[in-house]
Amino acid sequence: MSQTVTLMSVGDIGPVYEPADQYVELIAPVLAQDMGNAGETSAPQKEADAAQTETMRSQRERRKAELNKSKNEGKAAPAAAPLFPNATRQEPDAKASSKTLKALQEVQAAYEKQDYAGTIAQAEAIANKPDANMYEKSFAYQLAASAPADQNNDAKAADYFQKALTTNGLDNNSHYQVMSNLAAVQFGLQQNDAALKALGRFLAETKSTDVKYQTMRGSILASMGRNDEAAKLYKDLLAKNPNDKKILMNAVASLQQADQYDQANALLG
Repeated sequence: MSQTVTLMSVGDIGPVYEPADQYVELIAPVLAQDMGNAGETSAPQKEADAAQTETMRSQRERRKAELNKSKNEGKAAPAAAPLFPNATRQEPDAKASSKTLKALQEVQAAYEKQDYAGTIAQAEAIANKPDANMYEKSFAYQLAASAPADQNNDAKAADYFQKALTTNGLDNNSHYQVMSNLAAVQFGLQQNDAALKALGRFLAETKSTDVKYQTMRGSILASMGRNDEAAKLYKDLLAKNPNDKKILMNAVASLQQADQYDQANALLG
């Protein structure tokens, strides 16, 4: 999924890209269960703030802890704190029903065991069930997307991430993680128009000001040859984050690409 990063000295001309897996870590799903039903409940930017996103490992550990708690106490795990508190989307109420919960947990278990073919096959079966609700379908598609993503099959991952979004049944945390992941894999596939559209929707709906998403947008713009826009975005980010060397170099490179050499030299002092 990564694209080559080219950092340039003053006077050099060439594109600057940040690797897509620097922005959004692909997030493994966390299963939610209907509080009214008895049963079990379970639970790329590599430098992302731990309070904003979770690594694949921490997601797995949290799912195991929630599953064990459910087994021992018969209680559903508490709701996760909102990652996108300013999101405009009305969060759906649907959760996994007791009828489908076990099947979803089996898909999740297959994913944990890195049985990717089994994960996709079981997820597809759930998503195609006439009586599966929107949450169950979306959750299944999200897991189906995570399997090819782990195998660097970005085209297949993008297809399943899109299906999870279109089905529109996930909680806001998962829904917007899926949306940002979709933008990241599309960017890795050099589907820049689609990536910019997905990221634009993400930013518009979440109202997120997180630097990693803005940096991703700048890199997409630069890769599309929209260097004036990328340069302005990076300059604005640099004004707010003057000690960030990566933003500085991206601002310099974008200014060079936009033939604004005086401004690039000024940034380098």
